Amino acid sequence: MSEVWVARKIDYEKLIKALEPLRSGAAPAVGVVDAGGRLVGYVIIENIGELMLLRSAVAS
Repeated sequence: MSEVWVARKIDYEKLIKALEPLRSGAAPAVGVVDAGGRLVGYVIIENIGELMLLRSAVAS
């Protein structure tokens, strides 16, 4: 069974900084940590595109 994690508060400055290695091609993935600093997953550039498509579809 998989779990869905929902961010309660997003620090957009940190998010933009963290995604820069993906945009530039310097890293294939960026780790996602919880409030305690534990690795809970990772994001790849394709995930960002999928998220944008889903948000667009939900908004319409």
